[in-house]
Amino acid sequence: MSRSIRLLNLLQHLREARYPLTSQVLAERLGIRQRSIYRDIDSLREQGIRIDACAGLGFQLKEDFFLPPMTLNENEVEAIFLALHWLKCYCIAKY
Repeated sequence: MSRSIRLLNLLQHLREARYPLTSQVLAERLGIRQRSIYRDIDSLREQGIRIDACAGLGFQLKEDFFLPPMTLNENEVEAIFLALHWLKCYCIAKY
């Protein structure tokens, strides 16, 4: 899993949580080490996302964070889909 996808997944878990999540819980959900969670939280904070941390309780978004909407036309969507398909085939064939 790429780092950008991992950051988006982490952000999504934090957005969905109604209560603070510990680094252990987040690491288990994402299938990574706790140390990676701490580094990823720091990266998200550097990008301006407000994440609260409380010792023993975990991490929680201070306010809801929305990604900007993307408006793509039909050709752009097809191009992205095709590129992802080719990438998937290439990665499977390579490994």
